[in-house]
Amino acid sequence: MADMEKNETTVDAEVATPVTEETTVPAAKDKKVKAKAKKPNIFARIGRRIAKFFRDYNSERKKISWKPWSEVCKSAGIVIVTVAIFSVVIWGMDQAFGSLFKWLSGLI
Repeated sequence: MADMEKNETTVDAEVATPVTEETTVPAAKDKKVKAKAKKPNIFARIGRRIAKFFRDYNSERKKISWKPWSEVCKSAGIVIVTVAIFSVVIWGMDQAFGSLFKWLSGLI
């Protein structure tokens, strides 16, 4: 039993933390130090946000995959032809409805 008590006291002695100057800082001073350490000034925060934006931008830019030039030209040609066809169809409908309106207004 005496051996067990000695072991328990040595364990308790090892766990105990020594009192230093850092642990005896007054509470009010400790709060001021934490407040200053917690929030840097506005210029530092803005600088960090700008730096983070450009890091994120660069990582996303690296993920972009571009199509080969021949495929881009082919797709652009298809778009141009489609727009031309729809333009002609809309122009034809405009002419037809304009003629119909003139004919109807001549009857009245």
